Amino acid sequence: MVGALRRDEDNTVRSHDVYAQADWAFAPDWSLNAGLRRSVVRFESVDRYLRPGNPDDSGRLRYSRTSPVLGLLWRAREGLSVYANAGAGFETPTFAELAYRIDGASGLNTTLRPARSRHAELGLRWRGEAATLDAALFHARTEDELVVVANQGGRSTFANAGLTRRRGAELSFEAPLAEDWTLSGSATWLDARHRRDFGLCAAPPCTGSELLIVAGKQLPGIAARSAWAELRWRADEHTDVMLEARATSRFFADDRNTAAAPGHAVFDLAAERRFRAGGFEWRAWARVANVFDRAVVGSVIVNEANRRYFEPAPGRQWLLGLSLVHL
Repeated sequence: MVGALRRDEDNTVRSHDVYAQADWAFAPDWSLNAGLRRSVVRFESVDRYLRPGNPDDSGRLRYSRTSPVLGLLWRAREGLSVYANAGAGFETPTFAELAYRIDGASGLNTTLRPARSRHAELGLRWRGEAATLDAALFHARTEDELVVVANQGGRSTFANAGLTRRRGAELSFEAPLAEDWTLSGSATWLDARHRRDFGLCAAPPCTGSELLIVAGKQLPGIAARSAWAELRWRADEHTDVMLEARATSRFFADDRNTAAAPGHAVFDLAAERRFRAGGFEWRAWARVANVFDRAVVGSVIVNEANRRYFEPAPGRQWLLGLSLVHL
C-alpha cells in the first residue's frame, strides 16, 4: 500500500569543475605530475508540499573548493616504477544526507559542511613478461567527516565529526600458474578511526551530545581487511572459466563499536564465451554468484536507533549476460 503523501519536492544538483594538469620529465628516469581542480557544487530544492503547519522548505546550498595534487615517478629499471603522490580531496553531502536537520525542523540540513581531506600515497608497480605486481601505502586525514548522528524510523540525520584518519596498504598481482591457468588477486588493510571526540543523539532535535564517541573508535561500515582472488582457466582461444573468491573481516555497525557484522567469504563460478557473427563481436557469459548460498551481511544501517543494523546480502544468484560490439 502507498501511504499518505508526506513530501513532494523537486531536487536538483549541479556541479562544475575546471582543472589543469601538467607533466614534466625533468630527468631520463624521473617525471613530475601536478594538477589543480576547482569544484563548485550547487543544490536546489523546490518544495511543493505546502499545507497549514507545513511551510515552504525550499532552499539552496553552494559548496566550492580548490584541490591540488602532486606526484613524483621514478622508473627504477625496466618494468619497475616507484611513485609518491600527495593531494587534497573535497566531498560534499548528498541530498539524502541533507534531507533531515539535527534541530528537528524541516528543510535542508544547512549546517552540514563538506568533508575535506589530505592524503598521501607511496607505491611501486612491477611489470614482468608474464606477471604484474602493484603495492601501495596510503594515509588520509579528513576534517568534517560526514557521519550519521541519529537514525530513527528509517531517517538518517547527518552531521560533521571533527577529524578522522585512514591509513593502510594495498597489494594486487596477476601471475601464470601453468599453461592456460592464471591467478590474480588483491588485498587491502585499512585502519579507519575517529581522531577527535564527537557526540551522537538518540533522535532529532539534537540539543546536545547525548552519547560521546571518544577518539580512537573505528569508523563503522569499513572492514579492516578485505581480499579478492580469481583463478582463470582458458579452455580455448574463445572460452574462459573463472573461480572467484571475496573475503572481508568484520566491520562495525555503529560509531560506539558495540555491534559488528561478522567476517565472511563467498565464491562465484563463471564462464565466458567470445565469438564473431553478423559483423559483431559477441560476448556471452554465465555466473553463479555465492555458489554455497552463504547467509552474510551485505551492508549496515549505521547507528540505527533500535539496533536493527544489519541488511542481508543476496543468496545464491544465477546470472546470464550477452554483449556485442560492432566491428
